[in-house]
Amino acid sequence: MKKSGNPLGEKGKVRVIGGLYRSRVVNFVKAEGLRPTADRVRETVFNWLDSIIPNAKVLDLYAGSGVLGIEAISRGAKYVVFVDNNPAVVAQLNQNLEFFKIENCRVLEKNSEEWLSVNEASARGNILGSRLVEGETFDIVFVDPPYGDCSVISSCNLLESSGLLQSKSNVYVELDNEIDHGLMPKNWECVKSKRAGKVHFYLYHRFKLGS
Repeated sequence: MKKSGNPLGEKGKVRVIGGLYRSRVVNFVKAEGLRPTADRVRETVFNWLDSIIPNAKVLDLYAGSGVLGIEAISRGAKYVVFVDNNPAVVAQLNQNLEFFKIENCRVLEKNSEEWLSVNEASARGNILGSRLVEGETFDIVFVDPPYGDCSVISSCNLLESSGLLQSKSNVYVELDNEIDHGLMPKNWECVKSKRAGKVHFYLYHRFKLGS
């Protein structure tokens, strides 16, 4: 899972479980609330996404360790945009990406909800510079805030209104309690769901209203 609060100065490690960077170690800052998605959960999630990961444009909100986005790149995603507002966490993530020589990505040191709240042109404008075509949107989004954070519902609704989604985007959501589907965007359908211990995780498929 992801971070909240100040870093504690210690480092943790998690491994990529599939693709080009399989078994490579991802270091992360042990910040309050930062818990990388567990291996068994990640394995299930990427099995769900297996057919759409290749060449996908991915957004990793609340990136934390960045392991979800790195896993996506490892499995053939076109590029990943990571968003996180903790400077130490962002610095470590940038170090990992440089060490792996991953260039098809960008890390934004931003508050995710504030970033999603800007108008859609501004949200797109500085994501990837010339590499992001005007009007381009994301195929897959990971929404994995710190456990206990109540931002899941609001983040998903902001994401829906941000202009950053494809008409058929897929959104992965992870949290430590059962979600109220009725509070999620009306044009998102929960197509997969599972629980591992106290972790609840879901895959939503977006469809155009009126379709």
